[in-house]
Amino acid sequence: MLPAVGAALSPRLLNCTIREFKSLNEAPLNQRLSRDKTSEKMKLTLRMAWQRGSFDHTPSGQTFGFTWALLTTIVLVDVVWLACGEWHIQWQSLLNRATFIAACFLPLVFRRCRRSRRIRILCEAYAVATAFSTAAMIFSYLVASTAHPLTDSFLAAADLSLGFHWGGYYQWFTSHPDYAHLAGILYSSTILILLGEVAFLALSDRRERLVELIELLASTLVVSIIVSYLAPATGAAKYYWGKYHADISDWTEFELLRSGTLRTIDVAHMQGLISMPSMHMVIGALLCWSVRDTRAFAPFIVLNLMMLSATPVYGGHHAIDLVAGASMTVVAIAFRRRVTMVGGLRHAVGPRTTIDI
Repeated sequence: MLPAVGAALSPRLLNCTIREFKSLNEAPLNQRLSRDKTSEKMKLTLRMAWQRGSFDHTPSGQTFGFTWALLTTIVLVDVVWLACGEWHIQWQSLLNRATFIAACFLPLVFRRCRRSRRIRILCEAYAVATAFSTAAMIFSYLVASTAHPLTDSFLAAADLSLGFHWGGYYQWFTSHPDYAHLAGILYSSTILILLGEVAFLALSDRRERLVELIELLASTLVVSIIVSYLAPATGAAKYYWGKYHADISDWTEFELLRSGTLRTIDVAHMQGLISMPSMHMVIGALLCWSVRDTRAFAPFIVLNLMMLSATPVYGGHHAIDLVAGASMTVVAIAFRRRVTMVGGLRHAVGPRTTIDI
């Protein structure tokens, strides 16, 4: 009889065991499937972001949020510094600049322009770039007035250690007037080229590239001003002026600021006072970086190399200034991609989930 009972019960025991086994393994199996799906989603998101060339996850309504926030910080620093010191602002020129910034949004008056995301981004990009450059230039003037010890002798020695002699390069460059004239035009047109590239990126719907360009320009400009505060320099053109008599008329206000003679800031006639590192080097590198894997990349490389060849003469820079500018650009790009990659990972994984046992 026992074998018969055992034979009758064995199917029930078997079914019960199977159900218990399924119930015990169902949760871990679902968790494994969920982890696999999350991992695949993460890899797909990162792969798509890498192909786009940026890890931008900023909402469309807050495209330039980081740049606006950094601009607010610089404006606050400018206001406090100006209020605490014996400074004066030429208000008419500042009002004209503010009017231009407001005019950047003028196309949005038309409904058709408001409906175009490309036009909206272009208007905002021009506005934030103009506002930021104005606030940063004021900041650079305030920094120049601190009159810290100059570092030109150290920079000149660094040039010689690299095998670069500024005087010899100046003589070679000026002995080729046709090339020098063309390179000088490119050097003077850097801002116009930058504005053209901003329009290209916006109108071709490369929003991530445009955000990346504006953020990198803003952050590197602030870092450059801070470096010029810690290690100011007059530039190679002034340092070697007694021997080579280069044109230094574009940097006449530097000594006036350091001596305290100049205390009025006119934003319509401000001079570039940052020698170390070279912002032209930074802008040229970022212009090329922003159009990578496009047809404009090769022409931009050629044009910017010609522009950079004029930088030691027309910009009065030491060669080490260009090296520092290039190094800072590489670090800024790598740091931003690292930060946005972390943001991409969080965006792909989503909020953390917990399992109650």
